[in-house]
Amino acid sequence: MKRVKFRCENCNKIDNVPLEAIQFCEEMDDGDPLIPPKFECKYCGGVISPIYYKSIYGYIYKWEDSHS
Repeated sequence: MKRVKFRCENCNKIDNVPLEAIQFCEEMDDGDPLIPPKFECKYCGGVISPIYYKSIYGYIYKWEDSHS
């Protein structure tokens, strides 16, 4: 199963999220596709964002673009 690395905005820990889960959430989300997928950090409860991810719609999200 392919996984995507996410980093917590609070504690900076890395978590690997299954690609299928991310894609499912993208398909179900009616939100803005320009905003990267985000989940809850299992370590501190903060927000995790992808380090690098290309969405099902072709958008590329990079950690350094949104946290610089």
